[in-house]
Amino acid sequence: MLIAQSARRHGHPNTAVTGRGGGYQYCVPPYSTGPSEGDFIDGVTLGDISNLNSGGDTSFTPAAYNGTGSVTRLVPGTAYDLGITSGSYDPLDGYFEGFAAWIDYDQDGQFNNIERIGVLQTTDPEQTGTISFTVPDWARPGYTVMRVRNAYNYGAATIDPCSEVAYGETEDYIVLIDDGFPCIPLYTTGTAEGDFISGLTLNDLNDGSGPSIAPYSNRLNRGTQLMHGSENTVSVVSGEYEFDVYGVWIDWNQDGDWDDADELIGIQASSTAFEPLTFTFTVPDSIFGYCRMRVRAVYDNLDMTACNDEQYGETRDYTIAVQNPDLWPCQPVCGTIDDGDQIASVSFQGQTYNQAAHSWPHYTYWADPPIHLGQGSSQTMTITSGTYDQNRFQLYLDMNNDNDFDDPGEDLGYVDNTASSEVMPLNFTVPSTCMPGQHFMRLRVFHNFSDDPIAPCVNTYYGEIQDYVVVVEDPDGPCIPYLSNWTTDGDYIDGVELGSISNTGTGGNYGSAYNDYSAQSTDLAVNSTHTLNITSGEYDEDHFAAWIDYNADGDWDDAGELLGEVVNTASGQTLQINFTVPGGTTLGAKRLRVRCYYGIGLSACDDSGYGETEDYSVEITDATAIAQEDGARFAVLPDPGRHVVQVCGNVSAQAQITLLDATGRVLLHRQATGARTTINMEGFANGAYLIRWDGKGERRTQRFSWVVQ
Repeated sequence: MLIAQSARRHGHPNTAVTGRGGGYQYCVPPYSTGPSEGDFIDGVTLGDISNLNSGGDTSFTPAAYNGTGSVTRLVPGTAYDLGITSGSYDPLDGYFEGFAAWIDYDQDGQFNNIERIGVLQTTDPEQTGTISFTVPDWARPGYTVMRVRNAYNYGAATIDPCSEVAYGETEDYIVLIDDGFPCIPLYTTGTAEGDFISGLTLNDLNDGSGPSIAPYSNRLNRGTQLMHGSENTVSVVSGEYEFDVYGVWIDWNQDGDWDDADELIGIQASSTAFEPLTFTFTVPDSIFGYCRMRVRAVYDNLDMTACNDEQYGETRDYTIAVQNPDLWPCQPVCGTIDDGDQIASVSFQGQTYNQAAHSWPHYTYWADPPIHLGQGSSQTMTITSGTYDQNRFQLYLDMNNDNDFDDPGEDLGYVDNTASSEVMPLNFTVPSTCMPGQHFMRLRVFHNFSDDPIAPCVNTYYGEIQDYVVVVEDPDGPCIPYLSNWTTDGDYIDGVELGSISNTGTGGNYGSAYNDYSAQSTDLAVNSTHTLNITSGEYDEDHFAAWIDYNADGDWDDAGELLGEVVNTASGQTLQINFTVPGGTTLGAKRLRVRCYYGIGLSACDDSGYGETEDYSVEITDATAIAQEDGARFAVLPDPGRHVVQVCGNVSAQAQITLLDATGRVLLHRQATGARTTINMEGFANGAYLIRWDGKGERRTQRFSWVVQ
């Protein structure tokens, strides 16, 4: 039941801006005499703040939420005029009243020189002057404190926010820095009379803290991970005042507002103090990534929005990390960087990565220039730490593209800082067992590393994550194009058909940028004509090209190796490339490459933006005979005790040996080393694998079981 505004009870003391210990957060400047002789501030105006005829009672007035006229909104990049009226003292000739003002733009509880917004002097009693200033773009959004200080006969060079002076007065005010993304509601009384959120639970998020002093708090360092499509219940516990209204919103489309369909989770009224209210919702199937959940308490307004201004109440923002493991790596709620637990910059392969402030301490780099790494190569990443002097910087590589970083071999190493802004080399080796292709590499910084290392996907209160999209290549294998946007917008291959190759329905948004299907092969006779069928993805204006490495030199740059290029005009369209195998082509196994890309004229190896690359095999024959396998000359000998597999037989050192999983996915390539070639299997899961040998126009394949006790 709601009650009318006229019946609103009052009398609770206003709560000043406090620090973690409960006392006033800001310095209290001392005066030996103070305002008793007429040296005081008799009026302050700024936007909605209007405090006139107010001085002379005390030397210091702390900031408080005192209702209408006590709080104002300031927008970064906007100019304002602060009006100050002097007290009753009439300075003698040559003397004056000095005034200065500061705004704690970074909300660190101090007034630094860069935060001083201006000074002025008056020479007459009750004289009004103006300080004009512009709020800097770097000001941190949220509620903070403005200090106005009077010191008799103190000029601009000597007055400061905290030191002792003889005559004068200091007044603090509340201002709201609001850059509009997202909106921050303005409250003039806020939580001072019991209108607040006393508790919130959702999944493993349990924020049971009492009333916030400021009526808005950015709590993006607190949140939870939810699966797409899941049903969930958020419980909000009301505050001390019995009759308030509570609302919950989630910005599903991450556009910085809560105006879209289904973003309002619910609005309910409380009828008793500290009453649990439950809101049930389903995460949309199409959503993944970081979303902002807004929870509000207001008085007597069932029609409130996520952004409207109110007198009483509180607003909090939390992080909802929606997981879609089929599309994207895990996205933990990875804490806050406000205390310096961050990655200041990274230098890698001649490029410096220095991400500006962002909503969540998690950022993905699609590198420019692209990052290509060789299997088994030694690398150095140079990291500059944040200001906190005891953090761990851990590096991971999702080698098998299962969108986590916790498989054997995926932890590449770490480095610890022991000083603020420390420059540290992190040396690592790209595992030789890494599947060739495009992968996510994750750099994570976290606190309290004396305990067991933080898992790459768990939530933490402090820290930051940076993900890098990289391509890992087999030094003895083919080039792999780097695709910065890969298949995210529907630019993919959904089917390839040629002879006995029939690989259809394989594509999709956020599918792999590179797929090695070279275990799938077909025979092509010299001088024969064929039709390659390619099924396009969702995007309706992509280019599709195909090549065969006829001379088996490891590239597709030679004359006649481009089979053709076609363009789709509809989603899921089947396109055809007709080609003839040139006469004189050497017999044996060759690599077929099919590419989808947005644009024109790309080669088989060019880095690009959108698209996908797929590799297949073809066997060039003379149309009268097909090379047969000779199992007696080829053997695969697993040795789990030493974590290796021996490939034995009378084989040429020019042959290529390929390890595949049971689905035909290529895991690694090796050049044969003669009669015995050793493949390191350390870190590979138990299961069925295949060894394929290609050389001298022949192909041999043998399946084996790998079981490590």
